[in-house]
Amino acid sequence: MYVQPRDFKINSLKDDVSQLKDELVRLRKEQQQPVPQGEGPNNVQEIPETERSLPTSPFTEIDESSFQGIATELPLTSLRICYQRWSDDKQTELQKQKFETDFVGKRVSWNVEVDSVSETAQEKIFLYVTDPVDHWDRPRARADFPATDQDILLKLRKGDRIVLRGTIKEFFLWPSLRDCKVEDFKHVELVHDA
Repeated sequence: MYVQPRDFKINSLKDDVSQLKDELVRLRKEQQQPVPQGEGPNNVQEIPETERSLPTSPFTEIDESSFQGIATELPLTSLRICYQRWSDDKQTELQKQKFETDFVGKRVSWNVEVDSVSETAQEKIFLYVTDPVDHWDRPRARADFPATDQDILLKLRKGDRIVLRGTIKEFFLWPSLRDCKVEDFKHVELVHDA
């Protein structure tokens, strides 16, 4: 009887997790793309010839400095933008790795909505947040807090709007943050239909 080496099994499991992660991201993308009203095969608009023409030169001068702030600032100020840029299935693995390398270790400040707060485990409490703008398939993030922050986290309720500040620790199914602080929270009363 032949038994596979442990390292081979671990690598195989990592590959499986990676494939599942990619499939989950793809499925979320498909769910996020509803057809806007007024668009479809029956409402095709003709694009004027002047707007369809391509520049005659294959090399167009672009001032890249005007895009520097946009490319580096938006993921740091919006969970939705950060998640969309990271999970973009049009990116190659190398591009995705570059995005992760560029943003891991960076401080973020996101306006988010509380989804849940875990119990204390191993001296940590996990705060799960979602983007308040997207309602269909909300981007999520996990924020790690030390158990000493329990008093602050006990005040939070599902649906509360907060400003979450932290440092990106890693990306897996969503961004994970460390060294976090909760600021400017507002309780949102949830209305339940009887």
